[in-house]
Amino acid sequence: MRSFTAIAMLALLVATPLHAQVVNGIGGPVTTMVPSSASRPASFDNVTTRHFNWLYGISAGNAAGVELVGDPAVTQGVETRKVFRMTVNASDPDEYGKRTEVSPLYERVPQGRRWYAGGVYFPADWDLTGKDGWIVVFQVHSARGIVVTSPPFSIIADGPDLLMETRANHRDTYTLKNGVMVPDASPDNTMQQRLMLGKIEREKWYCLVLDADWQHASGTGASRLWLNGKLVYEGSNFPTHYMNVELPSRGNYPKTGAYLGGFQDTLHGKRVLYADFIHLGGAASSYAEMADRTPCPAPPAT
Repeated sequence: MRSFTAIAMLALLVATPLHAQVVNGIGGPVTTMVPSSASRPASFDNVTTRHFNWLYGISAGNAAGVELVGDPAVTQGVETRKVFRMTVNASDPDEYGKRTEVSPLYERVPQGRRWYAGGVYFPADWDLTGKDGWIVVFQVHSARGIVVTSPPFSIIADGPDLLMETRANHRDTYTLKNGVMVPDASPDNTMQQRLMLGKIEREKWYCLVLDADWQHASGTGASRLWLNGKLVYEGSNFPTHYMNVELPSRGNYPKTGAYLGGFQDTLHGKRVLYADFIHLGGAASSYAEMADRTPCPAPPAT
């Protein structure tokens, strides 16, 4: 059965101010997948056992596809770092497409600046032919936006290529059509960018740090993306997402894992991807602080 438990809680967002440098109680490291029956701690400052069900929700046809394992890049010595192993099978239910993703609980940013860090690792048997089409491996989606379309920000494996895509729309008005108020924003008039980040190398971590100022109005908004220490994208003074509507607690939330366009081999189809935890920072955070949380050595930003 598909499971999705990422539920917005405005009270928690108020209790966790966005000016905090690195957020400790939303997303971040997990030490065990064993569910806890205890209430979620009000503060994680002195918590040593971090249960998955306190910090993340799963969006998947089969929730068992999310496992906590050792870092696959470590070949010798004692393994202490854990990461997620994500499995998507062609036989999994696909109520919302073939996917195995996790998302931090209680994370909704309608507008303003937010830092994100994460990473993905393509194993030795990762297929690069592109036979299964595009695969989203990291994204920041926009909940209940004025327009229903693809995420404002996503990292995509498309065959041998690693890509970045962004989408945004400054329109926030409605027009009466046939007695119904219809948003003027649509997928057809949404601005889209598609940037080639490079060729995918297997058995290698791709660690990303995203600094985003979420704004939908014209002439506002900014974002920067570092990949393995290199600044690969920077833009400012333009919309970065869509207007979020209905509830003030709705907004942008990150996800990581594997979301597939489909499987060519539906009988034997299987995709396995490793993903780091999702780390979050407020407006006062920095590249160095966020990069230090990822599985990659943190080189100086370039």
